[in-house]
Amino acid sequence: MDQYKTTTTVGYFSRIGNSIKGIFAGILFISIAFIGLYWNEGLPDMSKVAKSATEIKSDVVSVDQNLNGKLISTTNKVTSDQEIGDNLYLKPGVFVAVERRVEMYAWKEKTESKTEKNVGGSETTNTTYTYTKEWVENPADSSNFKYSESHGNPQKSIESYTNKAMTAKIGVYSFDPQSITLPKLESYSINSENIIPDPKVKLANNQYLYIGIGEQGTLGNPEIGDLRISYHVLKPGFTGTIFGKLNGDNVESYLVKDSSTLYRLFTGTRDESIATLNTEHLFLLWGIRLGGFLFMWVGLIALFAPISVVLDVIPVFGQISLLLTFIVCFVIALILSVVTIFVSMLIHNVIALIIAIFLILGLFVWLFMKIKNKKSLLLNAVSKISPIPPSQPMI
Repeated sequence: MDQYKTTTTVGYFSRIGNSIKGIFAGILFISIAFIGLYWNEGLPDMSKVAKSATEIKSDVVSVDQNLNGKLISTTNKVTSDQEIGDNLYLKPGVFVAVERRVEMYAWKEKTESKTEKNVGGSETTNTTYTYTKEWVENPADSSNFKYSESHGNPQKSIESYTNKAMTAKIGVYSFDPQSITLPKLESYSINSENIIPDPKVKLANNQYLYIGIGEQGTLGNPEIGDLRISYHVLKPGFTGTIFGKLNGDNVESYLVKDSSTLYRLFTGTRDESIATLNTEHLFLLWGIRLGGFLFMWVGLIALFAPISVVLDVIPVFGQISLLLTFIVCFVIALILSVVTIFVSMLIHNVIALIIAIFLILGLFVWLFMKIKNKKSLLLNAVSKISPIPPSQPMI
């Protein structure tokens, strides 16, 4: 592990200029938040779509022509007789899919910064750059490192690759492994029997092949640029559930709406598959909601940042204003996000939108009638009061 430290100071007026430029970034962040939150509420819940699928048996091809073009699901054993490998080191075998995962031993840069505000409004930042060697599938471009001279990553010579069978079956129905979303692939044990010999490649253990760029490196003590290769596969023979459009004796991609499709193969039963879809939907839904809120919050902070920077001429004033900005922007971002989510839900749901409009109109009518009745009661009460005769002048 290597570490380097740098210190930079930004003047008061430069900070003010940067904070003003940051307003545009704030507007962009807020716009992304609104768009993302609105789009997110329109995403179809695939678990609900899957529940609407007609469940059919797959022991024999259905003769019900009304099912053609409809969304169906079926549960049965997944089979394939096609032999595939990774077209490199793994011998072909009967698989639905094969993934070659290639990792390179490479430099990784980590940056940590600590900023202190000075009297007069300037700001001093101490930055620590830490370089570690790690196995990574996507090594960083070392030319972008702060200290790239002694931490260079070579070009990765072999890339990861996924190979899929051209066809497979679930029961008597065929599906396309090339376009369907498959279940998670499992780690595949390798040995001298299923690996194609190559003098440049070492079988390190039952999990990894090792390729060294020099003579000294090993899997336990690698050099920068060395590669390790592992394999993950989906073997046929498991009981699975498929969702898709029925077309004769084929199951194809089903168009839901707004270009969304449902074409999935799961391990397990129909109910387990729907539960998985529901979990995925909730994770995505709340993840984007949280992300939208954070974008909104950061964007609002950027809009008000110049105020804190101006007050930083006396650091304690700037810190207090920054804290207040964080709190106020948090509340505003939360309110805007909740309102945006609620309105987006209504817009994307026509029935709910109609109901909301009628409720709002009904509320206005109720308020109008209530005010009108109170006004009538007030006028009636005034009219019942006898006027007091004016006093007579004394003679």
